[in-house]
Amino acid sequence: MVIFAKLGNVICKSILRNLGYPLFVMVVVIVICLPLFSGCNSETPVTQYTLTVNIDGNGTSVGGDAYDENTVVSVSASPDPGWEFVEWTGDIETLGNRLSSSTTIVMDGDYTITARFRIEVIIPTSISNLVLNPPWPETLNFGEQVTFEFDYYLEERFPMYINSHPFSGENSTPNYLVSGKTLYDWFKGRGSGSFTVNPQTGQVVVDQIRFQIIPIYENIILYEFFFPVNYTFQ
Repeated sequence: MVIFAKLGNVICKSILRNLGYPLFVMVVVIVICLPLFSGCNSETPVTQYTLTVNIDGNGTSVGGDAYDENTVVSVSASPDPGWEFVEWTGDIETLGNRLSSSTTIVMDGDYTITARFRIEVIIPTSISNLVLNPPWPETLNFGEQVTFEFDYYLEERFPMYINSHPFSGENSTPNYLVSGKTLYDWFKGRGSGSFTVNPQTGQVVVDQIRFQIIPIYENIILYEFFFPVNYTFQ
């Protein structure tokens, strides 16, 4: 390209010399001709693409702008209170992870992506669908077991203890023994356990089972309820 610029100067001077123009005219012509040839020395413009980020639901996004070709762009989406991020939709061919609220996209074209939000679904920490075997009412010998299964949901995002405890009236059943898995992973699942009453004199009636959900640090009871039953041990 520099060669073209020099060639342009030579051509301009040659023309003026042959025409016999004065020196100052030559300078003027050279000044006019030089930019025409020196323009060949400019760089090729960089290709840019536009990233448009839309919102479906209630939230905000970061990342929409114009970028040089093949730039790796970070995009993120933040839900408003009471909402949660679901996924990215649209032109997601070069998107890193459509299910992550913070990801990247490679800009090799004009892209439009949308961050989808939905109203946050909150299921309270709870125990449900309790099934006991044998079903009550039932008379059992001391030492016989009552087994049970239940569904659980843990709203807090760390493991929890789920403790069971037989009650007689308003007090703990005397000489009771419980067993089963007590530490459960976060979210939801199916739990199980059992209890019995050790041998003693007379009869012992179990009329309630108390369930408690306690964080792994055991500093607070998140959930407690009493399930009515009718088991007589003798």
